[in-house]
Amino acid sequence: MIHLLMGAPGAGKGTQGDMLVERCGFVKLSTGDILRKHIADKTDIGKKIESVMASGSLVSDDLLIDMVRAELSRLHAEAPESEVLLDGFPRTVEQAVALEGLLKNLDCGLGTVIFLDVSDEDVIKRLCGRRVCRQCGKNYHVEYLPAAKDGICDDCGSELMHRDDDKEARIKNRLGVFRTQTSPVLDFYRENGHYVEMPASGSSEDVFSGVLDALEQSKSP
Repeated sequence: MIHLLMGAPGAGKGTQGDMLVERCGFVKLSTGDILRKHIADKTDIGKKIESVMASGSLVSDDLLIDMVRAELSRLHAEAPESEVLLDGFPRTVEQAVALEGLLKNLDCGLGTVIFLDVSDEDVIKRLCGRRVCRQCGKNYHVEYLPAAKDGICDDCGSELMHRDDDKEARIKNRLGVFRTQTSPVLDFYRENGHYVEMPASGSSEDVFSGVLDALEQSKSP
């Protein structure tokens, strides 16, 4: 079963996805993580997308669809009964239509589509304060989740960085892209009986409780 976790940049998709993996055994497929790995490994794909991601724009549909197709096919072959969480895809109606075709070909069902709703003001506050470990990728926040030693990862001791796309001007651009290109996808899924829109401005534990309720309700006839 494939579930979708959607929301603007900084809505908490990564946090909620990690909690579902750690506590419920979900398998998370994050297109952002995959893209950043390509960039870090300096692959041909990584070189193509680096400038696009740095500007806050979206990577092309064709490229993302190909990457998701490969990852879903691999996961389905390795563990066909897994509960898979897609984070960061689909972001356009074209991608949503393509995902329907991918799932049909894999004989997989679409489970719950959860949209985490948060204000632009909260997004800017969250992302401006985010710091990421250069080595292991662990996330921190200067106010909500600070490292024990300023600027140093608790886990691996590497330097924490403030990503360029987590600076205010870039965040506003990313939010503009989201509203224009991604919001129509919500209309696409509202016709799905398992679409859930929920506030995500509370604590991560409160939001997680709501996510679990939504997933449980989707199992009901």
